[in-house]
Amino acid sequence: MNAATKNPEQVKVFLDWVASPEFATLYANALPGFFPLSNGEITLENPLAQEFIGWRKDCASTIRSSYQILSRGTPNLENEMWTVSAAVVNGTLSPADGAKQLQDGLDSWYKPAN
Repeated sequence: MNAATKNPEQVKVFLDWVASPEFATLYANALPGFFPLSNGEITLENPLAQEFIGWRKDCASTIRSSYQILSRGTPNLENEMWTVSAAVVNGTLSPADGAKQLQDGLDSWYKPAN
């Protein structure tokens, strides 16, 4: 919420809803393959997706570091991972070359990697 908002109560209502299991369920069903990190009970309409999200009962949740942290710089590691993964799967880039491309890009701006 922007500290200067003229509608703090309305923003709080919206943020509470966006953080709710109801929103997570709606969003995940509308965007196949997206698995929310919500701690609430979520039911997905697709049986395979429901099985995937059910695995969270057996493992700890984790942050999505490529989204939350490693996509902040240039090159954006999340976008690069999509491009490199597709090239490796398509056989136009070797796994070793793909890994080097990702690491080189990350090393160019992410200081903890250095």
